[in-house]
Amino acid sequence: MPIPIPQLNDRDFTSLMEEVRALIPRYNVRWTNFNASDPGITLLELFAWLCEQMLYRVNRIPLENFTAFLKLLGVEKGEDESLEDAIRRAQQLVNERYRAITAGDYEFLALQRMDELESGLAGRAIVLNNVDLEVVPDPIESLEQITRPGHVSVIVVPRCEGMSATYCDQSAAPLPLPTPALLSEVDALLAERRLLTTRTHAVAPFYLPVQLEAFVVLEPKATADVAANIEASTRAFYNPLEGGPEGAGWPIGRDVYRSEFFQILEGTEGVDYVERIRLAVSGGEGRDANIEVQPWELVNVESVTVNIVDAAESL
Repeated sequence: MPIPIPQLNDRDFTSLMEEVRALIPRYNVRWTNFNASDPGITLLELFAWLCEQMLYRVNRIPLENFTAFLKLLGVEKGEDESLEDAIRRAQQLVNERYRAITAGDYEFLALQRMDELESGLAGRAIVLNNVDLEVVPDPIESLEQITRPGHVSVIVVPRCEGMSATYCDQSAAPLPLPTPALLSEVDALLAERRLLTTRTHAVAPFYLPVQLEAFVVLEPKATADVAANIEASTRAFYNPLEGGPEGAGWPIGRDVYRSEFFQILEGTEGVDYVERIRLAVSGGEGRDANIEVQPWELVNVESVTVNIVDAAESL
């Protein structure tokens, strides 16, 4: 919505005449004829008309000023271009999301650059403020180790299915990982669009490899593909691009909860009930507790093991 031009003075001919007529008795008590035929009234009407014309000009911005304002926005009016077209072009430029200021700006620009490089490549761009993930200790033990005021880290998660190896690390498939070339392209754009005092870092995602194991009892008429369905549903739920409770990708830093794995298992057709489950970080032992995920990590389901338990043995 355009900004309305303020009225510096909204008085018109009628209001001016009412004001000067009211002032006549103050300065000349013998002036009693206020009809339009009176020469004095005629002069006052002439001056009111002139004043109204001056006020009209005060409330109008000269064309030269519009041209100067356009130059401040970096828009040069073309020789054959009308002023209206130049103003419309400037408005489009102002509305364009060019400068990276908010987290939403960084996400938008990163995804836009990914889609420009290869159609369909744009997956997710996760922005962490006041964090430097480019040069980090291995392993990261706490958020304080990577906290850097004025730094912005953008975690690039490309959509690698069907994409070229130029921008997607195909050796990590099906795990979506960007190549150094993609990170360089995104980082170059963000460095150009950032605020002067901000440092930007385009980095690959940090995946926490987890192993999930379930012991389930099947219904009598269950088909043989129950285990495959459980694995597919589990991997889809923890998918970094389309998983999570809202289907917009697994939220960064969100823990892996036992209750949600139970929900997946019990919602699979053919499963009678779940006897028990085990959650483990890769290389660790299975446990009954939830898996804690750090604020900079996504989840990589490394394995889903489904053990079919006989109902009689379970009882």
